[in-house]
Amino acid sequence: NIEPMYEAVMNGIGEVTNPLVKGNAQARLRMTTLYAVSQERNGRVSNNCNASERFVGYSTLYGDDAGDFSPLSDMTSNQVMSLGQRLGLPKHLWDKTPIDGLANNVVDGKTLTDEDAMGFTYKQLDEFMLTGDVQGQPEVAKLISDKHKFSEFKRRPRISHFEYRSKNN
Repeated sequence: NIEPMYEAVMNGIGEVTNPLVKGNAQARLRMTTLYAVSQERNGRVSNNCNASERFVGYSTLYGDDAGDFSPLSDMTSNQVMSLGQRLGLPKHLWDKTPIDGLANNVVDGKTLTDEDAMGFTYKQLDEFMLTGDVQGQPEVAKLISDKHKFSEFKRRPRISHFEYRSKNN
């Protein structure tokens, strides 16, 4: 339960009105907790973001997009579900509506699914990734394209202070 940590952080910051600040804080606190448990038990943290989520930036840097290894990073969301089925995992693990449960995705007291929050389905996203289009839905294709462009910074490798200085001198 990260609620007490989350409340302490939010109270320490003061008034927070931006829902993304709230959601990203939750994602980063979850990751902090996972790393603490992992270190205590001599384990490793798995980054389970997939290619679909990363394509449109539906992840939090140093939150759910962190980990020691990333087994799903080259797979679309539909490929991940298909893999779960082929591996014989229980259906409730691979055939479910994705929902991150973060504060930034709550509207009128109801937590949105990932698809509702993004504004398109994973099927549409994967179609765009594979073809560059969403058949008969140019507005969806534009939304996906815009999210991809806007989130490019999340997919860019991090550079060190020295690399930054040398590039900007």
